[in-house]
Amino acid sequence: MTRIGIVMSRYNEVVVQGLLAGARRALEEARIPEADLRVLEVPGSFEIPWGVVHLIETWHPDGVIVLGAIIQGETDHHVYLAQAVFQALAQISIQHKIPIGLGVLTTANLSQALERAGGKMGNKGYEAARAVLQCLRDIQAPA
Repeated sequence: MTRIGIVMSRYNEVVVQGLLAGARRALEEARIPEADLRVLEVPGSFEIPWGVVHLIETWHPDGVIVLGAIIQGETDHHVYLAQAVFQALAQISIQHKIPIGLGVLTTANLSQALERAGGKMGNKGYEAARAVLQCLRDIQAPA
């Protein structure tokens, strides 16, 4: 049994729903049952690390996939936001010894984000799920 958590941002919902579809497809291909999957929605990307810690402490998943979209605006806000989120996720992964699949996009515009959420550039949600599954498979493989 492999328990997988997904923490997803509600902000930029059209993009994140595409990422979620990709992550779910990867989990279905790996035959992860719906009963072993927990999805937690948070308001925005800044709240994703909180959501990951909440899932780890309350549900104890084997791995977590994070999904969001940080799209550049008129200020440098997106730079600081991405740095804070990514640094927090790295610390959480190391501290809790759990793989976190990074499906948080950082793009210049909505079009680029959509291309990476199931468009011509693939699906980063799918890739994030596959990364978590690969980490778990490598950990469980006999030496």
